[in-house]
Amino acid sequence: MTSTGRLITADAITELNSWKTSCVDLTVTSPPYDNLRNYNGYEFDAESMLSAILHVTKPGGVCVWVVGEKINGGRSLTSFDHAFVGRDAGWTVHDVMIHQKRNTPFMRSNAYTNCYELMVVFSNGKPKTFNPITEPTKRADGSTPVEPPIGLFWRCPICEKEGIVGVTVKLVLDHRHLTGDARDYICDSCNTGLGRFRNRRDFLKNAVAYLDKWEPND
Repeated sequence: MTSTGRLITADAITELNSWKTSCVDLTVTSPPYDNLRNYNGYEFDAESMLSAILHVTKPGGVCVWVVGEKINGGRSLTSFDHAFVGRDAGWTVHDVMIHQKRNTPFMRSNAYTNCYELMVVFSNGKPKTFNPITEPTKRADGSTPVEPPIGLFWRCPICEKEGIVGVTVKLVLDHRHLTGDARDYICDSCNTGLGRFRNRRDFLKNAVAYLDKWEPND
């Protein structure tokens, strides 16, 4: 394939298998899954599709496979099945990312809303290129605070509230209001509290003295 900007209408598996090997750097696709739509009798063959994509992928190339699941009657786990299918076809399962959907279908009464799809990142060997999306932050001392990952057990450095990041506790990157320099991650309640006290140490000391006066034994 030497031309660019072409739209090809064909059976993808047949078409890709007609191409020469190792000619594609990146494939991003969201294939049919779980028969969620009627394709006039077409049945998706994940194994053959992944094998065809691998056939045309260069060493170090990547395929990002975006796939969701049925949830009625329990999760179908199709995304997990496809990851194993890809691995068995010869791909390396390099990474799994979460794609947050904007069109969340409905709220569920007994479980979290099905608002995401998994993005399985297959690679043909070791990925040649990795350009992560990053958002730099800077502390007052010049260092960069590391955001605790979702699912981590965490304790607020101020109120010592404990919880699971992104599940039972919400983190806020606190910063100096005069300069905008980042300080550290604290819980949203403490961040609000510092803001109410306007980051004034004298106000905070007055609050402690007030509590010592009226509730000395607490």
